[in-house]
Amino acid sequence: MSGYEGEIEELLGRYRRKLAELNGLQRAVEEGSAMAASADRSVQVTVNGQGEITSLEFPTGAFRGMSAAELSAEILAATREAKAKAREPLNTLQEPDPPVGARFLEPVEGGTGAAMPGVADPSGHAEDGGADPSGSGAPHT
Repeated sequence: MSGYEGEIEELLGRYRRKLAELNGLQRAVEEGSAMAASADRSVQVTVNGQGEITSLEFPTGAFRGMSAAELSAEILAATREAKAKAREPLNTLQEPDPPVGARFLEPVEGGTGAAMPGVADPSGHAEDGGADPSGSGAPHT
């Protein structure tokens, strides 16, 4: 086996291991859920692995004495906490050199997903790490 073949096999092995890790992470996110309660326990929110609310409960009658603004604030705070908990599996991703332009948390935070290098995002900016599309290496503006 030549030096290049050995390097290619090593890279393919790393790729396969990383792909298996990402597939496991994707399953964990898809199957996961997280729950959080407001500080006074008047509101309880459950979200799925993508951060979508799957349950909103009021375990006590405390919400009856709240203004609409207070109740709204409690719901939003509990929802933010539950979404943060739902993102925790993503923190296990061990990627020392993520692909340029990759944004792993976007689907949970309401975005479109990991960007592909060299592909324009909706704002019109190339997702290529800031390199000049002409290949000269000069940053583009």
